[in-house]
Amino acid sequence: MDLTQFIKQSDIRQNLLELVKKPEIAKPELLFYENNYNATLLGYAIDFYIKFKYDFLYQNKTSKYFANELSRKFYADIEIHTRHEKNLKKVWVTSGGDELSKGCFASKEQIKWLNEDINENDSLKPVCTLYELHERVDESIHECNKIHKSKSTSENFYKHLILLAKVIPGIKWRKIGNNPLNAEKENIKALESLIKLIPDSVFKKRGVFLRDQHFSFGFIDGRPDYILDNEIFEIKTTKDFFTRSHFNQVLLYYFLYKCNEKKYKKKNININKISIYYPLYGKIIEIIPDDILTSTKSKQFIKYLKLEIDDLKKMMKRMRER
Repeated sequence: MDLTQFIKQSDIRQNLLELVKKPEIAKPELLFYENNYNATLLGYAIDFYIKFKYDFLYQNKTSKYFANELSRKFYADIEIHTRHEKNLKKVWVTSGGDELSKGCFASKEQIKWLNEDINENDSLKPVCTLYELHERVDESIHECNKIHKSKSTSENFYKHLILLAKVIPGIKWRKIGNNPLNAEKENIKALESLIKLIPDSVFKKRGVFLRDQHFSFGFIDGRPDYILDNEIFEIKTTKDFFTRSHFNQVLLYYFLYKCNEKKYKKKNININKISIYYPLYGKIIEIIPDDILTSTKSKQFIKYLKLEIDDLKKMMKRMRER
């Protein structure tokens, strides 16, 4: 079970609230105020940029290259939707329709059938075949990876980041961004400006870089964006700034690490710092757990967390046996 599901199924949020107060940090201003760009889309694009950049900085055995990871994710997600139709040239990506139909995949016959009983303004419209989308995603991943290796950037690079951001995050749930084969000029320009504002400290090379490391205890699994030396480094590409939910999430990563601290120390992972980076605000928040948690409170919460996970595991076992 992932961390998000676990938090929803327990009273852990209340216990975290009683355990530690969220540090008071003034909300900075957004770096842009214009309304002609898609902030969520840019958030994903910046996230991809940072991951490509880290792969370039850390060309070592601890990193699985992000380009390969994106390719595997894309292929796995389209496989979910195309089990009954292997010819991707016959499967269409659509736009329009109600919320459940946006960005769905269907044959032309299915599109016609779906449109029979709905208003023309809400009708589904074929945008491109899944084969065309597949080709474009392959091209974008290749170009982004190639450009980083050459240590240069261009408008073409930002365009491909936008295209990946439209498709990769939501394809599993059939929620693809509008106009998936093209990147709008206003989004390209805004992305370029935002990337230029990323502080150099984000890309300060550390000794250890892990992207696929996860912290787990029992059947609860937490996956921070990165482990950088002794630091959990999380990226939040959202307009929401340092919410209680964000704080709880990174704290639980830390506590899952503490639950199995001896195991992780054998892998040279010794966490004593948590950082959250908000690209849309150009702000990095750094938290030292020992500064906000007493040793006694930390041990008590770890004990509680282990019992909570064990109780939940027993409850789920009983439910399966019914």
